[in-house]
Amino acid sequence: MPANMEIPTPEPSDTLLIQMCQSAPLIAGSYYGNRIVRLSDTLVAKYGMGVWSEEARNQEYAYVHTDSSILYVPRVYRYFEDHSQGSRVGYLIMEYVRGTRLDSVEIDPYTMEAVARAIAHLSTIPVPASQGPGSVVQGVARGYLWPPEGVTFNAFEDMQAWFNSRLAVVGEKRLDLISHPLVMRHMDLVRRNIILKSDSSVCFLDWAFAGFYPELFEIRYLRDLHPVDPAWSAFLLKYMRQPTVDEEQILAVLAIPAAVNERYFFG
Repeated sequence: MPANMEIPTPEPSDTLLIQMCQSAPLIAGSYYGNRIVRLSDTLVAKYGMGVWSEEARNQEYAYVHTDSSILYVPRVYRYFEDHSQGSRVGYLIMEYVRGTRLDSVEIDPYTMEAVARAIAHLSTIPVPASQGPGSVVQGVARGYLWPPEGVTFNAFEDMQAWFNSRLAVVGEKRLDLISHPLVMRHMDLVRRNIILKSDSSVCFLDWAFAGFYPELFEIRYLRDLHPVDPAWSAFLLKYMRQPTVDEEQILAVLAIPAAVNERYFFG
């Protein structure tokens, strides 16, 4: 063998990665839910029954299409699922990003503006061809506006029909969302999901609820965040577009369908 020939290093098997996750130190999450563990100086893993392929696809798509000087997105290295213990567990292996979580520091105006720029930049990345509402490539919509099991839409009209069928049960007026374009939204911008890097750029973590939605959906979420973190919610809403009177009527009922879905059966 020539002296200068490099020998390729085999990638670790899924089984080995599972063993590493089980022995690695917990850095976030919960022993009773999804866990985030440090695998090495450069790698972390997020795993649990609430980790799904949609999160990996959302994060990978954002990583490819964003300008890292405005919004840094951790690189995804692998996603796989394990069923050996009788239940599905998702494993997301990704880049470890050094920095300071915003829930551990006082937020200064410069950092606030950096976060606002990152949110605005995310909304400008290209929409995939034939993309409907939800996570990247027609994935399940998960998060605050949706039932716990999530919901899949093949087209914008499917989402609107889903909302209106549930609003009809409680006598609310129908929504007309057709004029609201789909843009990439993170949908879970609590402080703990944002890292301030040493170069003062920001990194968004936890892409589980992200996807292509009308901007109003994220405004509704941020308003619902207000009782939990009033100052942070108010700051983020300050940098969002101010809704019109008609849009305020939509915002008033956006959270109702998910609650209706939990109480009534829809075949």
